[in-house]
Parts: sequence; C-alpha cells; structure tokens
Amino acid sequence: MMSSGFSVFRAGVALVLMCSFYKSTEDSLPELTPQQYFSTLQPGKASLVYFCQVGSLSNSVFLEELKEAVKPLQDYGISVAKVTCVEEEASRYCGEEEGL
Repeated sequence: MMSSGFSVFRAGVALVLMCSFYKSTEDSLPELTPQQYFSTLQPGKASLVYFCQVGSLSNSVFLEELKEAVKPLQDYGISVAKVTCVEEEASRYCGEEEGL
C-alpha cells in the first residue's frame, strides 16, 4: 500500500515540475535570427517583433516589459519575438537604429 502512495506522490511531483517548465518556456520571449523569423512568418497573423543589434542592452526595461506581455498577446493571437540582427544576415529591418 505504501508503494502505491509513493508512486502517486512521484507522479504528482513530476506533473508539477512539467507544468513549471512548460509555464517558463511558454512565457519566455523567443530569440530568433532574421532568417528564422522570416521563415516562420504567417500571412494574416499579427506579430510584435523587437529587432536589436548583437550585444545591445540599452532597452533592457522594454525587453522585461515585453517578456511580461508575451502570454497576454499570445492569447489574442499575436506572436511575439526578439530578432537579433547579425551582419551576415542583415535585412532592411536590421539597419542602424537612427535609420529606423
């Protein structure tokens, strides 16, 4: 009898751990390369994307707020991502900050 109670306890702990992991990955801000982002675009689907240069930390407050908004925006069908621009994959969205 004790072993079945212990099995139920282990299953409960495993479920809690899986839910915690799922919640943390679900609410996180996906970080993509420009190529990854443009290959996943879907016609008719709204998205909010933050394009930044490699190593840019100037907007850390904005990024924290954006991370908080991921789940509520996804509830409305809006995908959210951070695209890190690299020189090799430069697109018109990855230009100089002053030019945008």
